[in-house]
Amino acid sequence: MIFTNLLNQTRDLQNEGEIQQSDARLIATATPPIEPAFPQKRVLVLLAIAVSTLIGLTIAFVREFSDRTFRSTRQLERLTRRACIGLTPGFGRAAASDEISLRHSTSAYADAIRSIRVALGGGQTRDPKIVLVASAIPGEGKSTFSLSLARSAAQAGYRSLLVDCDLRNPSVSRLLKQVSGVDLISICQPTAEHELQPDEAAETDTLSGMDYIPTVGDARSPQDLLTSPAMRKFLDRMRESYDLIVLDTSPLLAANDAALLSRLADATVLLVQWGMTPRAITGHALRILAREGANVVGTVLSRVDLRRYRSYGGAERGYFFGHYARHYGAKRA
Repeated sequence: MIFTNLLNQTRDLQNEGEIQQSDARLIATATPPIEPAFPQKRVLVLLAIAVSTLIGLTIAFVREFSDRTFRSTRQLERLTRRACIGLTPGFGRAAASDEISLRHSTSAYADAIRSIRVALGGGQTRDPKIVLVASAIPGEGKSTFSLSLARSAAQAGYRSLLVDCDLRNPSVSRLLKQVSGVDLISICQPTAEHELQPDEAAETDTLSGMDYIPTVGDARSPQDLLTSPAMRKFLDRMRESYDLIVLDTSPLLAANDAALLSRLADATVLLVQWGMTPRAITGHALRILAREGANVVGTVLSRVDLRRYRSYGGAERGYFFGHYARHYGAKRA
């Protein structure tokens, strides 16, 4: 039995030796890879950057072409066909800009107001004395601008008068917080006992020396009061005593008070808020003023974000405010 097993093993060994050996041979010892062969991170990162850049540019172009507001003074002039006489920087609070113009005469906002005032004439004899400040919709900074314009003229040595003609929502009177005595409604009442002299009707702003006529009560018919013979006669009397009279009015699309009152003004300025007021709304406001025969001398781009404006304005005045104010020691506020 043992002998038989040995014979079988011998036969198996002989058969295995007769089998042809393969031609494969060991060239090098395999080593495990240090980094994974897939996915290729560098290629994927570069591809992700390229795709995200393309998507970002597409979104930017879509937003740019779908933006129906005004982003630069050149764009405002081109689409409204009116001269843009200036722009004003934007601030967080409504009254912050006017406070800055009083405290810092070299600030960007104060310089912008002075430039606009000079563009309007600044109170010279040959220039318009009664300037109506209008806006298409609420929230464009009209009342703050009117207050700053009148105060700037007073600080420059001119006799300026600010009249709060917004009988529905008297914002200027709230900003001043010095209201007492006679207001515009009592002046325009047809039952007034006697004609008021300038020193009787106007109050004086203690911060700037500007005179102003507030509005306190509620008017039942604002249009009738603002276009009444008493209002016309009152403005004529004020014209003889002041170099610049600024009329702050209600928004044009909220009521037609401003459009009717523009007949009594020498010049009308339309405020347009940067990046907020739709172009169609601005065009409609200009048509309303044109229908009433208003002398629209120009527009003002208000509440401008100067940092973002540089990407739209290029070498315009906003670029100066953003880049070169430090050269003259002006405060960025």
